[in-house]
Amino acid sequence: MKIVIKPDDEWLDWLHGGHWRVKHGVAMHPSFPLEEIDPWIEENKLVDMLDTSGFWNEGVKKALELAKKVHGEQKRDDGAPYLEQHVYPVTASLLWIKRLDGLKGINIKKWMIPAALLHDVLEDGDIDENEVKDKFGENVYNAVKTLTKGRSWEEKWDIEAYKKNIMNAPKEVRIIKLADRTNNLLCLKYATENKRRRYLDETREFYLPLARETSNYFYTWIRDILMQIDVSQSA
Repeated sequence: MKIVIKPDDEWLDWLHGGHWRVKHGVAMHPSFPLEEIDPWIEENKLVDMLDTSGFWNEGVKKALELAKKVHGEQKRDDGAPYLEQHVYPVTASLLWIKRLDGLKGINIKKWMIPAALLHDVLEDGDIDENEVKDKFGENVYNAVKTLTKGRSWEEKWDIEAYKKNIMNAPKEVRIIKLADRTNNLLCLKYATENKRRRYLDETREFYLPLARETSNYFYTWIRDILMQIDVSQSA
């Protein structure tokens, strides 16, 4: 039976509260088997986190509404709502980082929150890029554009150009991408075997080195998830 761990449960101590272990590069092992963990945050919980963290404003509210417009009917590989299992947890991870006193090397700026909420809207939605630029400004637009592999109607995406853009992006954009990748790794158990292998290879070859250069927090996270997945696959 699949266990859905809610945001207030014990595993958050591992998810974003293992501050000492992150700072000292110590492996973080979850309280629950990795294959039984589902990141999941409901809208009201995310809004509460945004409010208590001082990030809830009209711009973020508009970003949330646009994310719901684009992803409202979208599902993940296991049929879970895309918003609750991906968009909201990715955004919430930035809020948890903000609350980790003394975590060096990551500065969560206000524009990163709408950018996280909107990081997939161009890739998954049929909306005008200018809508993002006009409503949310250059920082958010540039971040979302960089985080977009391609538009849904394009037959082929230039993945190597995408990776190069990510590598050369500002640190704040790379942080959002690493939060996105971490969430996807946690949900990889629902993907097909071919997708899992491709995703794991790509993570080892590109995203783990990117994390090493960007943030020890995400490097530790992704490294330990890969270790967990390797163990579970070899069992």
